[in-house]
Amino acid sequence: MPLKPWAIGARELLDHANGHIKSNTAFDNRIAMISIDNAVELAIRSFLELPKRIRNEKSPSRNELEQAINFPNLLDLLEKYSSNKLSGIDLGSIEWYHRIRNTLYHMGNGITVDSQHVDSYFKIASILFDNLFQDSYETTTPKDSENILPNEFIIKWTALERRISFLAHKYLPKFDRGNRSILSLYDGLIEKEIISSKYRPTLDKLYKIRNSYFHSSINIDSKLIDEYIKELERVFYSLPKE
Repeated sequence: MPLKPWAIGARELLDHANGHIKSNTAFDNRIAMISIDNAVELAIRSFLELPKRIRNEKSPSRNELEQAINFPNLLDLLEKYSSNKLSGIDLGSIEWYHRIRNTLYHMGNGITVDSQHVDSYFKIASILFDNLFQDSYETTTPKDSENILPNEFIIKWTALERRISFLAHKYLPKFDRGNRSILSLYDGLIEKEIISSKYRPTLDKLYKIRNSYFHSSINIDSKLIDEYIKELERVFYSLPKE
């Protein structure tokens, strides 16, 4: 299917960033980081400004959109009106990477950015683009190494988050899902006896692996990737199907 017109601008910015990522120089990493951040901001604003009949959900008022003059305000609106679009997304991480972008943009020459941060932000931006516009953007970059989780893990993790969020919406109506981690929602479902606690330790481990993927805080043993994916599947299929 052709790309929706309101998604074209963000897609072009991601393409621009990906082109610089391939070059892997200090200059290109700076430009890529700025372009990724611009893509994230444009994607969120374009999505929130869509007519209600396209979004199929309540939208921010014109006044709220006009008042969202900075990046954190925009994240707040996305969380308030479209928390169902945040599967696989940590808004705190996006805001942290945005601060890195601001440092690069405002402090000029001589400031560098770690290529791992560029790769991680690019992956987050790609998942966000997919969530908002239902149009998949390749979530690996040319520099991905064997320590980086493959798309299959991210796809299955996102599916797991969506299933847990769906169950929380159904069985935990009093939960503030927009401000709860996936682990908190899972614990709430256990407390309500909707699911068993059998796979809680497994989910905790996979959650840490997922975070290390985005933040590059630890190396990931590529020999264990297949087992991680199987564990993800076991957790997913243990959940109620309704």
